[in-house]
Amino acid sequence: MALKKNKKDSKGKFDMKDVMEKMSKMKNPQKETMSKQELSLSKNKKGISHQIQNRIGKSVILILVIVALLAIFMVNNIVTDANDTELRLESQVVSHQTAEFLAPFQTMTEQLAVNTELQLLMQTLSMAKNTAKHSGYPDALANIQHIQSLDTENIKAVWFADADASVAVMSDGYITEEGWDVTTRPWFSCIEKGETVFTVPYIDSVTGEMVLTIASPVYDMMGKGIGVAGMDISLESVMTSLSEYVIGDNGYVMLLADEGTFIYHPEEDVVGTNINEMNVSKNLSTAIANKTEGLMKYKTDGQSKVGYLANVGETGYMVVTCITNWEYNFSILSLIIMFIVIFTVGLLAIIITMRKAAAQIVKPLGELNE
Repeated sequence: MALKKNKKDSKGKFDMKDVMEKMSKMKNPQKETMSKQELSLSKNKKGISHQIQNRIGKSVILILVIVALLAIFMVNNIVTDANDTELRLESQVVSHQTAEFLAPFQTMTEQLAVNTELQLLMQTLSMAKNTAKHSGYPDALANIQHIQSLDTENIKAVWFADADASVAVMSDGYITEEGWDVTTRPWFSCIEKGETVFTVPYIDSVTGEMVLTIASPVYDMMGKGIGVAGMDISLESVMTSLSEYVIGDNGYVMLLADEGTFIYHPEEDVVGTNINEMNVSKNLSTAIANKTEGLMKYKTDGQSKVGYLANVGETGYMVVTCITNWEYNFSILSLIIMFIVIFTVGLLAIIITMRKAAAQIVKPLGELNE
């Protein structure tokens, strides 16, 4: 009997523990249910918050991207137009100033060409055995000496040349020797063209200065070309003026003659060189040959550059501005980077704001549960 009692006690003890656990669960069914509801509500709150952020966020980000792209596009056009305008104005200013510098000398040359005394001298000079002894020579010499005295700094010589006699008289009194051929001079083409010409500049052997010749045809009463009136002009003041121009940070201007010869270039060893002898893209040399004005992208020695071509009046010369492609686009790239930074900061601010707003929206759900 004792053995059975012990067995029952042991069994009873085991059953009581199990019963107590079951009773515990039965006593708190509401607590367990509430815990499940809170967990479900928490998940719902997170789901709603996520949906709010997702739906609103996508729309806001899309709008921001569209606005940013439009802003970059508009700013790019504005800055590009501003860069193009600056290059154009720089070229036109240099072109105008160079043309303005040469204009008075062109006028004086053309006035000399229609001087009646000079015309009469040339009509009879071929019959004279000695040019210096011609009756009209003293007055003609005095006239060209007077013209040179008007601007001795820039006018290096004033002269006239007779086509039939093949002789030229200089303002310093020098008369070409017998055998000198007037038709071989580059400026003699003015008679055939019937207009004033500007020669390719050259280095004066005496002064070492860059000099150009302006020549105008002289006609007789019948309209026949009988000679040429001209003057040699120093370009030192033009060269000095051009050297002072700086486009952007490292850009510069170039001045080229009718045939593409460099009159001015910041690198002195380039002056006097023809553009066709240099490593430049074909579009630039072609534009200069055709006297085509406008904005142009080209290459020199493999480096991409941007410039504007402008004609110098009716001289046949051209001004070309030049800056590197990197410098031309630098301001645009800077603005794009700035927009990206602003966009990124704005996007982060919007995300943070949306998260806070979403949390405030779903907060009443938790309060209702409580």
